[in-house]
Amino acid sequence: MTNALEAELHRLESALARRDPDLIDGDAAALSALIADDFLEFGASGRTWTAAEVRDALASEPARDVPMEDFAVARLGVSVALVRRRLEEELAEG
Repeated sequence: MTNALEAELHRLESALARRDPDLIDGDAAALSALIADDFLEFGASGRTWTAAEVRDALASEPARDVPMEDFAVARLGVSVALVRRRLEEELAEG
């Protein structure tokens, strides 16, 4: 794995975690487009969020400061990587 790939994935994950389109050239639609249709987010509580729920949160919540810790990337295939990270704050329950 290259440092460039890890740096790019970190930049994109940060944009998603912070709900900050400015981290990807100010384009809110591009931010939502980063979420694959079959995406699932697994919270520490065991709750999962679908792609639609995460996109809704991106569209409705303002940018915020969310520290991202324990960032790691594992290459699973030629065009597939698994990103693991821990956020200080998760999507709101409910």
